[in-house]
Amino acid sequence: MTSTPPDPAFWTGLFDFSFTRFITLKFIRVIYMVFVAAIGLIGLLLFIISLTRGGAGGVFAGLIVVPLLALFYIIGARLTLEVIA
Repeated sequence: MTSTPPDPAFWTGLFDFSFTRFITLKFIRVIYMVFVAAIGLIGLLLFIISLTRGGAGGVFAGLIVVPLLALFYIIGARLTLEVIA
């Protein structure tokens, strides 16, 4: 396995004080993957907690509310990153 050196355009863009090159676009995919993974893990945790609490309210929250909230947070993260881009 060989490691590739960092892209020289990245370093040029990092120290470009005229802002003609944007480095945020290079990181936006990674940031979005981290957001989706974090929202997914938190949603899974809340899903499990709500189902173990039992009762009709716990089942309703686990099957309806938690997935909808996770979806809304993912949409919000995507919209926020698109505004930044």
